[in-house]
Amino acid sequence: VIVQIAPGKIRGVKQVLPNGKNYFRFSGIPYAEPPVGDLRFKPPVPVQKFDRDVLDCQKEGSNCYSYMYYPPENEEFASEDCLFLNVYTPKLLKDQDVATLPVMLWIHGGGFNLGSGDAAVYGPEFLLQEEVVVVTCNYRLGTFGFLYLPSVGIYGNMGLKDQRLVLKWVNENISRFGGDPSNVTLFGESAGGASVHLNYLADSSRQYFHKAICMSGVSYNPWVLQSNPEAKARKLAELMGAKSTSDNDTLMEANAKDLLLHSPDVLSENEKRTNKYFAFTPVVESECSEESFLMENFISSMMKPNMTKIPMMTGVTSNEGLLVAAQLSRDIELYGADSKMIVPQELPLDENRLKEAADEVRRFFFGDNGITVDRLSTLVDIMSDNMFVMAAYVASELHARYQNEAPLYFYLDSFEGKLNKYRTLFSVPEHLEGVCHADELLYLFSSTWMGTDVEPGSREDKFRSTMCKLWTNFAKYGNPTPPTNGGIDFVWEPVKPAYDSQFVLSAANLNDELTMIENPFLERVQFWREIFARYYGNYLMNESVGGKTYNGQ
Repeated sequence: VIVQIAPGKIRGVKQVLPNGKNYFRFSGIPYAEPPVGDLRFKPPVPVQKFDRDVLDCQKEGSNCYSYMYYPPENEEFASEDCLFLNVYTPKLLKDQDVATLPVMLWIHGGGFNLGSGDAAVYGPEFLLQEEVVVVTCNYRLGTFGFLYLPSVGIYGNMGLKDQRLVLKWVNENISRFGGDPSNVTLFGESAGGASVHLNYLADSSRQYFHKAICMSGVSYNPWVLQSNPEAKARKLAELMGAKSTSDNDTLMEANAKDLLLHSPDVLSENEKRTNKYFAFTPVVESECSEESFLMENFISSMMKPNMTKIPMMTGVTSNEGLLVAAQLSRDIELYGADSKMIVPQELPLDENRLKEAADEVRRFFFGDNGITVDRLSTLVDIMSDNMFVMAAYVASELHARYQNEAPLYFYLDSFEGKLNKYRTLFSVPEHLEGVCHADELLYLFSSTWMGTDVEPGSREDKFRSTMCKLWTNFAKYGNPTPPTNGGIDFVWEPVKPAYDSQFVLSAANLNDELTMIENPFLERVQFWREIFARYYGNYLMNESVGGKTYNGQ
């Protein structure tokens, strides 16, 4: 199968969906020049023209360098030259057709430091069966995507600028694959969800998409913004052997694997103590930035009234913190010995205040008992709140107060079934219940690596088709349960705008049955709000998010 796109012709392959219909796959399409040599740490440069008549796009491009690979064998193909995307479509544009299929562009998660758009993990078949075009992509990760040292011309957010270029590529080329460039949904999970939210807040990106889905990640999650980014970059240069004068040469010429290996060494003691795994993540760029992506603090962006009308869907799983449960159970003695570890890292407190806050948190969650192994699930709740739930609430409340023209749909994923396989990947102790971070993914995507076959007619099979229907309805209509054509007997109500009134988080509880609920995790959320208000001033409206002021300090 050959398709003509702006830079030239590409050859893809025809395949068959589970329902017997055909689809067309184009893998490993280069969307930017290789970001190597002089282009390392620079904004991506679009590919103008392919160097051959027909570019073979039957196999995926290299993964971007990272600490871990999914599947692990991808490591041997990892490279700095990794800016590729994949397009999957149920029907190609014939000359006389009009391109009308909704487009769904997926941004993978992995803490801005791991992952790829590969079909071994993000296979699009179940979404394609709902008649949409699916695009997945790689973007630069870790050091290569998020190093920030403006004094030597490294302006940060390269990975987000890659995503923005993919959006632009889709805008220019997707009609050739039957996709409608005026109906693009950007969706992602975890750091991918946070990426979608950052693109939603970025004027330069927002022009290229029309709906947004942020799954278990928004710009306010505490692991999004990089703290002390310049100090980290300098420390990395030092580890690479720079004398203070030539950080630039050192970083530009360093071996890619060395840059990767030494990234964790730049984390501060405090960051290690509060489970920061990844040093290099997004920043608020400096005034002199090139092709800037993010120039202001996210809170201020979100508080511009009616900045956008783009419908948003967001939500969390019922027990996000299971992601770190294995580590918590190993370290439980540390938490027992030092309850300061349970205070959110965003609270910039001195020792005395920190101890005071820690006592309050301990009393609320553990009563008079210590933090012991039989209370592991409570510790997991604290991590769910700190890492995911509070940020989702804050983003939703700001949205409801300031973006009244943009519908907001919130979900809580409570479905526990046989495709909840990420909990196994993260070694979650069996006795802990709930839906782990990432455990909704295998109901949207097939994965040859993890195995996603289920019995036809099983609970899992039904939930998968419900979830794919809700997500693709949102992509088609901007509403997961439209009054007609939706094929789902349920009304998912949007969150009501809360101008000056009480904010209520209406959520669709996704399970075997779909139901509307209000204010999930309410008691915990109210407790954290009080803590933040008391130790930090107003949690929501403070000029800085999470104790990090404008310059990312």
